[in-house]
Amino acid sequence: MTLLLTLALLVQSDSPVKSLLEVGKKLDAGAAEFMKGTAPAECFKGWAWPAKEDGAKLKEALKGAGVAKLSNMGFEFELYYMKGGKPLGTLRTFVYMEGESACFLAFRFSSAGEQETVSERAQALDQYDAVFAGAARALVDAVKAKKSDAIVFADPEKIAKRCVFEGLVKDAQRTIAESKKSVGETLATVAALDHDEVRLILDDQMFLGQTDDGTPTGGISGEFGWTDGKLGYVIERWRPFKGK
Repeated sequence: MTLLLTLALLVQSDSPVKSLLEVGKKLDAGAAEFMKGTAPAECFKGWAWPAKEDGAKLKEALKGAGVAKLSNMGFEFELYYMKGGKPLGTLRTFVYMEGESACFLAFRFSSAGEQETVSERAQALDQYDAVFAGAARALVDAVKAKKSDAIVFADPEKIAKRCVFEGLVKDAQRTIAESKKSVGETLATVAALDHDEVRLILDDQMFLGQTDDGTPTGGISGEFGWTDGKLGYVIERWRPFKGK
C-alpha cells in the first residue's frame, strides 16, 4: 500500500460523517425494494411515511425513462446553532456518498439573518437515532476544534464519471470549489459562535437513476421530515437529465 493511499484512508476514517454510510445503505436497500414494486411504507420501514401517494406515478415515470436501479448520492445534513432558544445560524452541508466514502459536497455557514425560517425543521439531537445523532455530535466536535483535515470533500472527477449530466456536474464542481475555498473561514466562524444548543436538520436527498447497463438518466429527489414527532422520509420526484 502506497503512502498516499494510507494517508487517504486515515483521513477518511476520521471523517465525522462516515457513520452516515449506514443511512445511505438503508436508502439504497429501500430504493431497490421500491423498484421491485414494494410499497414505500415497507421500503423505508422505521421512518414514518408522510405522503399520501403510494409511489405509483413515480414508478411509472421511472419505467418510462428506462430506469432499472437507483443509488443514493447523499443528503442535506445541517447543524442549527442556537442561544437562549433563538437562532444564530446554520452550518449547511450536503453529505455526498459513493462506495464506502462519505464526504462533503457543500459546506457553508448562513447566519440567522441570511436564511429562511428553518426552526420548525430543526430537532434536538436526542430526537434522532444513534447514527444521525452520533454523526451530528462528531461534526460539532470537529468544527469546534477547527479540524479542517476532517472536512473531506467529494472528488469532482468521480462525480463527473458517475453522473455524466453536464449541468449537475458543473453545479457540483462550483459548490465544492466555493466550499473548499472558504472552509477555514467557515470553521472559524462557527467555532466562535456563543451557543448553548445545536439542533439537526435533515432535508433534501437524491438518488441517481440508471439503466440496466449503468447509464445515468436522471435524479430522484427524496426528503426527510417530521410526522407526529417521528422522523419521516418520502421519495418524491423524478428529474430526467437534459436530453434524456
